[in-house]
Amino acid sequence: MNSGWKLFLANKGAVFGAILLMIMTFAGVFGERLYPVSATDIVAAPMSPPSATLPLGADYLGRDVFAGLLHGAGTTLVIGVAATLATVLIGLLMGAIAGFSGRRVDNILMRVTEFFQVLPPILLAMVLVSVFGAKIWNVILVIGLVTWPPLARLTRAEFLKLKEREFIRAEYAMGSSNLNIMFRVLLPNASPPLIVAAALNIGTAILFESGLSF
Repeated sequence: MNSGWKLFLANKGAVFGAILLMIMTFAGVFGERLYPVSATDIVAAPMSPPSATLPLGADYLGRDVFAGLLHGAGTTLVIGVAATLATVLIGLLMGAIAGFSGRRVDNILMRVTEFFQVLPPILLAMVLVSVFGAKIWNVILVIGLVTWPPLARLTRAEFLKLKEREFIRAEYAMGSSNLNIMFRVLLPNASPPLIVAAALNIGTAILFESGLSF
């Protein structure tokens, strides 16, 4: 067992969080099969308390709250992960090109990034969803479009830091192409902070999805 796993297992909070995350993910993926109750059917009197048949009681319309929680968890996970993938795709491309290219391209792409950053993201998302519709894939794309700037700036910073290193100059000396250096040399070396930022963005995407659902 390597030192990383030892440190992780020694941290009780981290272990508890990982177990809780696995339980929530399992419930989101398999919840509908384990608890095959409709989340939209009226099954009891409004605001019924928890019971043997209603683990979390009923809402103000008489719908099963536990069924709604499980059914909604699956959709929320899909939106969170898919929106993060869209964010990563846009942010990595913009940041990598800006950090690797010269000043002119860098300045143009950073002005575009700043334009998206100065706009209130939740309001921009609301406008885009109202224009294109509230379908799940529209919501995913909209969240990706309003949450990519921080990842783009982080990617740019990592590329700017790494592209002056000696191993990059060695790649140029060996005749490597710009695309090869960007995506096969620079990107893997810049990936640790980007992976952390992408993982944290899943929570941000879920919060945006929750806000838009209102």
